[in-house]
Amino acid sequence: MCIRDRSVFILEKWIILILSCLVLLGDYYTYDVPLALKGHLSDAFNQYSETRFNSYFNLLYSIYSFPNVILPLIGGMLVNRYGYMRMLVILSFLIAFGNFVLYIGVFNRSFPIMIIGRFLYGLGGDNVTIAQWTLVQYYFTDEDLGKVLGTVLALGNLGAGLNMFLTPKVAESSSLEVNFFINFAICTFSFVMMIFVYFLDKSVERKLPPEQSIQPSIETTGIFAELRRIWKESKGFFSNRMFTLLLIAHIFILIAYNGFSYVTYDIINELLYSGKNEIAAESLNDTLWTYNPTILIFLYPLFGYLRDRFHLLKLYAFLGVTLLGFGFLSFLYLNPWIAISIVTVGESWNSCFIWILLAEIVTREQISDASGIFYSCANIAIMICPFINLLIKIAIGKWGFAAIVYSVIAFVALIPIRLLYKKT
Repeated sequence: MCIRDRSVFILEKWIILILSCLVLLGDYYTYDVPLALKGHLSDAFNQYSETRFNSYFNLLYSIYSFPNVILPLIGGMLVNRYGYMRMLVILSFLIAFGNFVLYIGVFNRSFPIMIIGRFLYGLGGDNVTIAQWTLVQYYFTDEDLGKVLGTVLALGNLGAGLNMFLTPKVAESSSLEVNFFINFAICTFSFVMMIFVYFLDKSVERKLPPEQSIQPSIETTGIFAELRRIWKESKGFFSNRMFTLLLIAHIFILIAYNGFSYVTYDIINELLYSGKNEIAAESLNDTLWTYNPTILIFLYPLFGYLRDRFHLLKLYAFLGVTLLGFGFLSFLYLNPWIAISIVTVGESWNSCFIWILLAEIVTREQISDASGIFYSCANIAIMICPFINLLIKIAIGKWGFAAIVYSVIAFVALIPIRLLYKKT
């Protein structure tokens, strides 16, 4: 019997999938709460000058992003060293505790305390996703990966959608402290779901023969030996042509999607309102990016099911990137609602293609390390986007040109995808 025989526990595996997705709910919900409340934070923290406030506010995101260039690599190591269940409990606790510290910072009007809270949250943020993806793959076969990934991404985007919808409404009717306490409460709910997953996984473990139990390497492997193992295995990953091409495609897609999302407000304000109605442009932009995760909640499971049923991964790869590129360009000449719909469908296909194919080209034992490499490279790619936007602003001065730039970057991703499928 192999470890994949955990898939025979039909009821348990689907309960574990749903509960582990709810573990991610707090992570997805809390990430952009500061952005959704930036205006309210500016009013509440009026002891700071505008320049100092913006510096502290940007640091809330930097303190999360910069460590996560390295942390996912370490997170993959820790999952292998201590086991995915131990790490899921620790990481989900860090997310909840970090948001409690964030709430204390808001309550005391202290940016330094808030920054500490975001740092603690960042320690768990990306790593909890790696550990959760590792967990569910031990319960499902390759034939179910589309449905599994669709469920994971859908419930994750439910958190992002709830933030976009709920946070501004609570801000209008209540205090800033209430908003951040709700933030902490949702993360605490996610941590409680993690405790249920832990005990359910242990009950499945007890039903398995000893040779099928997943033993962490804590008793047999030192930390430096583990680091050497990761270094050797990373070189092995990059010697895998399919892995390298998939990673390159992933980086180009991320730069295109995230970079464009940062400037949609500027494009809308420039093209629709000629730069004269910032409030209307901001309102439309916020509405569009609330619509985006809401629709993804339904598209991810649908396209995941279609992948499993009709084996459409190659189609997703080419059409997803093509739609993404044309979606960016369509902001220049189509209604923004049509344009964001095209981008949303392209993004859903890209996510299915990237993460399912990654799971197919590495083993179950390698998935945490491979995901760590992808997340680290993703954070580097996202950090590049503001510099690209700054260059566009300085060199061209027209935000409409950004749609062309990011469309080209998206289409460049077709090159490694073509080479990847030329091999396969």
